[in-house]
Amino acid sequence: MGQTDLQGQLSKIKLTLGFLENQIQEAQEEENKNKKLYKTLGVLTGVGLVIILI
Repeated sequence: MGQTDLQGQLSKIKLTLGFLENQIQEAQEEENKNKKLYKTLGVLTGVGLVIILI
């Protein structure tokens, strides 16, 4: 910042916002994809521990 005029700075900010929105969307998709996997792994780990302790 400070090396370009107002329009240049606004352009860079818009570009950065677009990039961040894309990153957020990808992270949410990744979360939705892996949510079931992690939940299942947690349940199976718990069941495994119960079986070992019995």
